[in-house]
Amino acid sequence: MFRSMAAARQQLEQTVLTGFLLSHTHTYSDALLRPQSAAAPFYVRRAEAYIEAHFSEPLSLADIAAHAGVSARSLQNGFQNFRNMTPMGFLRSLKLKHAYEILLLSDPGTVTVTEIALRCGVSHIGEFATAYKRTFGETPRQTLRRTRAG
Repeated sequence: MFRSMAAARQQLEQTVLTGFLLSHTHTYSDALLRPQSAAAPFYVRRAEAYIEAHFSEPLSLADIAAHAGVSARSLQNGFQNFRNMTPMGFLRSLKLKHAYEILLLSDPGTVTVTEIALRCGVSHIGEFATAYKRTFGETPRQTLRRTRAG
């Protein structure tokens, strides 16, 4: 039976080899026994790429899910299971990351925190400042001033 069914034969071979590798101590024993995180599904990676390409635009969960080709609920579940955050949380963290990088490279004499925040697609400056301080341990203005002081 296994000779005629290539997939079944391959599965049996993989099972036997895995059994041998796991039952004997060798150089790679620790690596094999270490828990592995599952790869994120294609729709989560597709949504992440879309968010990264359009982070400064107003995006809704429905927009992101439509681009990823799944329902909003499926996208939410995928992000929770594989990224431990929501798609909108991923978007917020990406905006913060980009704002931080721009603030570090900007001249405080020619640009304001508000201008940079708006460039990154932030719509609520107060919420942005609070989330920024919680994430980076300093206010956006402190980051902007630090670039010239350091």
